Amino acid sequence: MLECKEWGASYDHRPPGPATLIVAGMCMVPGGATTELVRAEPQGIVRSDLMLVLNVNVPYGEAVEPGVATRVAFEEETETDYSTVTICSKVITTGKDRTIAVQHAH
Repeated sequence: MLECKEWGASYDHRPPGPATLIVAGMCMVPGGATTELVRAEPQGIVRSDLMLVLNVNVPYGEAVEPGVATRVAFEEETETDYSTVTICSKVITTGKDRTIAVQHAH
């Protein structure tokens, strides 16, 4: 099980561009684990919602250390005007996908 919190998403439209979407959160992961946020394939039917998958990779055969606070982030240059980001994971403790509103900076 994985506990994640403090999710945020911002879309930076400020010149000189290009526009950049940044999604980040904090997760408690086992020591030695690596995390990544990647685009879900395929994307969902709602075009204004970017779907991301949270992958957590724990080294096989190593002793698992207590949880370590780790920043998880995704960044992409895009002209798509997303209004929400949904983070999908089978290991988040809530058992549900997390949808967050995208904040816009101009």
